[in-house]
Amino acid sequence: MIDSHFHLADEAFEPDLEAVVGRALGAGVRQGLCILAAGDAVEGAERLAGLWPAVRFAAGVHPHQAGAFAGDPGRAVATVRAALAANDRVRAVGEIGLDYHYEFAPRSVQQDVFAHQVRLARELDLPVVIHTREATEDTVAIIRREGGAALRGVFHCFSGDADMAREALDHGVSLTVFAEGGRTLDGRVKPFQKGVFRIVRDLGFPIVPMSMVGSFEFNRKGSWMLHPSTIVVHLHDTIETKGLSREELEALPDRVYEIVAKPVHAALEGSGAKGIGEGPA
Repeated sequence: MIDSHFHLADEAFEPDLEAVVGRALGAGVRQGLCILAAGDAVEGAERLAGLWPAVRFAAGVHPHQAGAFAGDPGRAVATVRAALAANDRVRAVGEIGLDYHYEFAPRSVQQDVFAHQVRLARELDLPVVIHTREATEDTVAIIRREGGAALRGVFHCFSGDADMAREALDHGVSLTVFAEGGRTLDGRVKPFQKGVFRIVRDLGFPIVPMSMVGSFEFNRKGSWMLHPSTIVVHLHDTIETKGLSREELEALPDRVYEIVAKPVHAALEGSGAKGIGEGPA
């Protein structure tokens, strides 16, 4: 199994990093992609690579940090180049993108920094890891303008509609879309919202119901820390949506909910541990 996105080079994991890696390997996570903030976490990355030789890295300037490069997006590119030169395990540019929800940097600054990094990824023929929140239209416009047909990568965070999803896919960027749901305080799965099912309806995408059973550990900083080893993933049979009647499409949220919730709730009832449940991929 490959974990495609984690932040184990973060200092929050430093005190017990060896144990975290050991649990991940013991749970069957053989490889993974660790996300680095370009210019930071060098020591953490080196230590993680020493403990887990199969790990690879992505380095980039996150939209939350774009303000540090206001007026000089070329310096952001230089920072990413330096990260690439310093570590031959860096194999992607990311995570990069736009975040208009928190808007820690002005939108125009985020756009400049993002565009320059997409251009760099295309130049170096590296995949991108894209974060976009409430900014899908501008994100896709930059991908279209700067990435062209050669761009490839993944949306780590995507909040667009069916048209945006189709355009992203046409430009070589993969999407894994989860239904918006959530969980109760005791870890049970809440009913799903309809949004992702409308995308499925409009594009005819198949649904792969996926249950994630695991536990959270509360770290000393007061935020939830999820370790790679704490998740057991259940991939259920694919549901083909092309050719379904209107009534069958409308019933999909409830159908998928029942499939996804079953192993999550069974694990909770069996162990008393908290779990998390996600929706279709």
